[in-house]
Amino acid sequence: MAEHVRVRGEPNRDYEREAERLVDEFADRGLIDRDVRRETERLLRNDKPLEALRRITEHRRNHR
Repeated sequence: MAEHVRVRGEPNRDYEREAERLVDEFADRGLIDRDVRRETERLLRNDKPLEALRRITEHRRNHR
């Protein structure tokens, strides 16, 4: 069986699934405000879970 070689720029689906799970976890626990939640939902609808997680991380760093 050939091993898959990741091509630069190709998304890693495992990372994306984990990012989406973490975004959902933050939202479920109420750890993000309404504006960030709306933005992350939009990013998830556009298949950008890594961007959504980055947005949450930025927000939490800047609003401690």
